[in-house]
Amino acid sequence: MADKDRRDLERLVNLTDAALAITLTLMMLEIRLPSSAGEMNDSALVAALIRLLPQLYAYALSFVVVGLFWIGHRQKFRHLVRADSVVVWLDIAFLLVLGLVPFVTELIADNGGRVATIAYATVMATLSVILLILWIYADAAGLIDPTTSAASRRRGFWVSGYSIAVFALSIVVAVFDSNIPKFVWLFLLLSRLLGRPFVRDSEPG
Repeated sequence: MADKDRRDLERLVNLTDAALAITLTLMMLEIRLPSSAGEMNDSALVAALIRLLPQLYAYALSFVVVGLFWIGHRQKFRHLVRADSVVVWLDIAFLLVLGLVPFVTELIADNGGRVATIAYATVMATLSVILLILWIYADAAGLIDPTTSAASRRRGFWVSGYSIAVFALSIVVAVFDSNIPKFVWLFLLLSRLLGRPFVRDSEPG
């Protein structure tokens, strides 16, 4: 890989890492106690903390999901030898949608209904679609390191496709029940973090 190509890739990865870090920070800042928390007695404070549980769950869920996207992005770009203008714009599109994650996280924390659930799943599915398109394009354009194994190339397709399928399925399910998708998302997390039924490692996601 030429030095210029390596520097360009590093700048793109650093930009994405910074955006991911900001996204996680913004989600954390949405978790707030009432302004009167300092004047509460213990029982009132416990009640206030219990009321925060939906926000804490939404934050933890999105934190892990964004972490998985970071792993997938890192693994994909680790296999690229250079990034042309198409890859750059696809990465910018990824960051554009990523910027919506704090918003939809707050949305499902405040309102776990059908619309909020579908909005959340749509944003996450779109992020997976962009990563899949990026990987397909990079493969077709010869931007992937030729020493990358066929198995790694296939994992790049399957892991993104698996995430798309899970979030797309949750959209359909949410039309009938807005609570079940939360368990569907947990299945995605558990399968990726623990069992990973469709992939053997954390290759491109």
